[in-house]
Amino acid sequence: MRAAIHGGPRDRHPRGELGLAPELVEVLGGRGLRGLVAALDRLGFDLYGLAPACAAGGGDPATAALPDAAARAALGRRVRSLRDATDCFLFVVVGGSFSDLAGVIGWPRFLGMLHREAHMLEAWSRRRAGVWTAVAEEAVASGAHGVVIADDLAHAAGTFADPRVLRRHFFPVLAAMVAALGSVPVFLHADGRLDAILADIEQAGFAGLHPLEPAAGMRPARVGEATGWRLALAGGIDPRVLTAGGVEAMRAAVRAALPPPPARYLAGTAWGFPDATVDPHRLLELYRVIGEETGSSA
Repeated sequence: MRAAIHGGPRDRHPRGELGLAPELVEVLGGRGLRGLVAALDRLGFDLYGLAPACAAGGGDPATAALPDAAARAALGRRVRSLRDATDCFLFVVVGGSFSDLAGVIGWPRFLGMLHREAHMLEAWSRRRAGVWTAVAEEAVASGAHGVVIADDLAHAAGTFADPRVLRRHFFPVLAAMVAALGSVPVFLHADGRLDAILADIEQAGFAGLHPLEPAAGMRPARVGEATGWRLALAGGIDPRVLTAGGVEAMRAAVRAALPPPPARYLAGTAWGFPDATVDPHRLLELYRVIGEETGSSA
C-alpha cells in the first residue's frame, strides 16, 4: 500500500479518509485507541489522517489558533500509539498559507486585504506556516508517514484569488513547507476547481492532491490526464451518497470516481472528514462497495 502513496501503481487502490468523527468511530469500533483501530479495520482503511487540536484564537493573526505545546505532544502520542496498533499509512493534517489565515482573520477582511495588503498577508502566512511545518515535523518524527497541508484555494467555479496573486504570495509559502518536509510525501487538500493552478501545485513539490470535488468538475481521471499522473490523487467519490440514495447510487458514485488503470489513485470521499451527521452504517456500506469495485475486500 505505501508504494502506491509514493507513486507505484498497484492492483488495488488504497483507501481511507483524513479523519472520522468520534461518534462514527464509537459505533463502528468502540471508544479509545482500540475502538479506532477496530473501526479502521472494519472499514478496510489503508490510510488515515490525524490533525492536532488548535488553541483558542488570539490577537496576533500570525500566531492565533495554532496548536500549543500540549496539543503537539498529544498529537505525537496519538501518532505513536496508532502506528504501533495498525499498519495504516498515517497522514498528519496541518494548515497551509491561504485559507488557514483567512479562517483566523475572517474571509471578508482577508479578501479585502488581498487587493491592498497582500504582502502583509504573506508575512503572516509565512509565520503561521513555520509553526505548522514544525508541527508536521514533530508528527513525522513520532511516526507519521506523510503530511497533508489543508489549504482551500478555490470554490466550485475557480480560485478564490487571481492565480497570479496566489503564485506571488502564497505558493512560495506552500513550496517552502513542502521542501522542509521532503523526507515524506506531502499532499495538498484543496476543495474547489483547481484547473488554473494544477501546474503550480505540481511545481510546489506536492506528491498528491485531495479531495477532488466532483461538484467542481475535479474528476480523478480528468485531473490525472491533465497532470500526466505525476500527482497521486485521493478522494473523488461524491460525499452526498453518504446522506442520500441507496447502494446503487453509491456504486454509481464510486464507478464515476475510479480512474482507469494504471492510476495513482487513493479511493475515498471528496469530503475527507465524515462527521457526526453521517450514518456510520452508510459509511460502512460505501466502503464495502469501494472494496467490491476495486477488487479488494474490507
